[in-house]
Amino acid sequence: MEENGIWSKKVGAKGLMIVALVSLLLGLGMSGGLDWLFSGHVINLWGQTSNPEVRTTPAPQGLPDFVTLAKKLKPVVVNISTTQVSEGVQGFGSPFGEEDPFGDFWKKFFGGPLPRGPQRQKSLGSGFLIDRDGSILTNNHVVENAEKIVVKLADER
Repeated sequence: MEENGIWSKKVGAKGLMIVALVSLLLGLGMSGGLDWLFSGHVINLWGQTSNPEVRTTPAPQGLPDFVTLAKKLKPVVVNISTTQVSEGVQGFGSPFGEEDPFGDFWKKFFGGPLPRGPQRQKSLGSGFLIDRDGSILTNNHVVENAEKIVVKLADER
């Protein structure tokens, strides 16, 4: 410690403890931590003397819980697997697409564009039966450009 500074040997550990304790008490007092000193004393700044009415809304009745709903609807949910062939795109082999920040590196490393042939892609999606004759409702992107579509019911049929 400095001999001439405020924290000289004269103040010592006892003085440091007093400063720390006073700082702690001031901090707690400013943050409302000494609330127990004033318990029971409520000051209403707006002059309202009556208690405000609290209205609660009861939980809606009649809605099924998720488990019951899922068990009930499971037989109409279907799994849709599709296979499609995408056109081959000529590229330089970047694993991150066209906006790759290392595009120049990949071009130098692979030596220019590489021809790519058609690629077989598989997709998964879901849908549900909407009537007894087997019509299925699903999103277009699930079946778009599909060469083969396999629909599986919840009971694996």
